[in-house]
Amino acid sequence: MLAEHKRFGLEPPVTISDAVADGPFDLKGEALSESEIKLTWTDRAQNEIRYEIERKEKSGNYSIVAAVDPDSTEYCDLGLSPSTMYTYRIRAIYSGPDFYTENAGVYSNETPVTTKIRMAILPGKPGSIDDFWAGQLEDVSLNFPDAPSELKATVVSDTQIDLAWTDNSNNEEKFVIERGEDGKEEPTYLEVPANITSYQDKGLEPGKIYYYRVKAFTSLGCSAYSNNVWEKTADPKPAAESAPSPPPGPVVQPPQDNGKTVIKFYIGEPLYYVNDAILNMDTVPVIKSGRTFIPIRYLTEAIGALNEWDGKESKITVKHGDLLIELWIGRKTAFANGKEVPIDAADPRITPFIAPPGRTLIPLRFVAENLGCDVEWDPVSSEVMITYPGSG
Repeated sequence: MLAEHKRFGLEPPVTISDAVADGPFDLKGEALSESEIKLTWTDRAQNEIRYEIERKEKSGNYSIVAAVDPDSTEYCDLGLSPSTMYTYRIRAIYSGPDFYTENAGVYSNETPVTTKIRMAILPGKPGSIDDFWAGQLEDVSLNFPDAPSELKATVVSDTQIDLAWTDNSNNEEKFVIERGEDGKEEPTYLEVPANITSYQDKGLEPGKIYYYRVKAFTSLGCSAYSNNVWEKTADPKPAAESAPSPPPGPVVQPPQDNGKTVIKFYIGEPLYYVNDAILNMDTVPVIKSGRTFIPIRYLTEAIGALNEWDGKESKITVKHGDLLIELWIGRKTAFANGKEVPIDAADPRITPFIAPPGRTLIPLRFVAENLGCDVEWDPVSSEVMITYPGSG
């Protein structure tokens, strides 16, 4: 076999017994980006012919990913996945006792390394909760702690929402809560110390929707966001438990000939029509969460229905002939002739509420249609036309 080596111009092989049968040691890894990890080690082998680098992902099996020249002390592993833990080990390979065989040295220590994360807050689907954060795009590469999860929001009162979440990291220095509000471009930032998993958000506006998300911070960077949640504070309680005072201006009597009654409301306007009469309200119809709300008294009196207020239960009762409708402030279901039904099956946020100066606003379409009225909407003039057919 020595003659064969000389024929090819090679030096005689050095067997593992002739070398230091010891592998590299002090293997270290550093994440350079979301797709690159740099490995370094101390070369303690002698006469090795190469180093083999092995890698496994999470709890998988090791496989050889690279072979580098003898006496090398570093290697960059590329094309990795973001925010993923990889574990490495290396060993030296020596010539065997003949030209055709090889021997492997002992493995180095194992070193786990997690690639950096590329975080992107992308626009959500229209109509989803993520839609509130649409357009707020971040594109950063930092070493983040693990993101908090299972964020929950609970309404406590008309001015307080309590938050709770799960802490999944062990190196955060603080948590930052982002609170968003409709009509407000920038969120409000609220900070709590590390290892705290709840927060009482006080001093809020009654009857308003708030959006929340949380992330963990370290001196090196921040985690990804938690899940997004929203809640609406309870609507304000009326000043008195008695029924709201009668509206200013004339009280419209229903037609005496049992003919139809046409009522026209305009979003944001205090004037409204009952047939040909122009009347005035002390509050205005509004659009909230994509639904039209009107002061209930002005509808029920126009068609001759009775409207009762129970301050103890925050309950509105509408009676008209054999029809009976019961609604509660802040409740997403109502009773129509003794049967519980959703006010808006597509959106649980649609509930009656109190507006200044103590008027009850109700979802127009639900009540009007349960009273046997037809409802039409003109988006150009922001007009809502309600037609009550009467009994004629």
